[in-house]
Amino acid sequence: LLDQAYAQYYSAEEDKAEAKLDEALKINPNLYQAYILKAQIQVQEKEIDKAITTYSQVITMQPKQPYAYEQRGLLYKEKKQEQLALEDLNQAAQLYAEEGRTYEQSRVRAVIDYGRGTN
Repeated sequence: LLDQAYAQYYSAEEDKAEAKLDEALKINPNLYQAYILKAQIQVQEKEIDKAITTYSQVITMQPKQPYAYEQRGLLYKEKKQEQLALEDLNQAAQLYAEEGRTYEQSRVRAVIDYGRGTN
C-alpha cells in the first residue's frame, strides 16, 4: 500500500495517495514512512500546521529520523518560528552526521548558516 501511495503521489494523484496511506496506517499505525509522505502531501496542500503535527508524530515514533527534523525545521522557518527551526535543523544535522550522511548534513548546515547571515 505504501508503494502504491508513493506511485500515486508521484503521478500527482494526492487524494488517492492519501487514501492508500490511511489504509496502510490502519494496518500498521507505526509505519512512519506513511506519515512522512502524508506530511509532504499536507505541505503541497499548504496545510503547514498539519504537516508540522505529522512530522512531530514521526519524530515521536522515530526520534533518530533526521529527515523529519529537517522538514519540520524548514516548516518552522517558513512560519518565522526561528528558534524552533534552529533546534530542529541542528538536530537533523547532528543525526545526519551520526549516520555518516555528510551531504545531507552539509545541506542542513547551509540552511542554518544562511539563516544566521553567515553565508
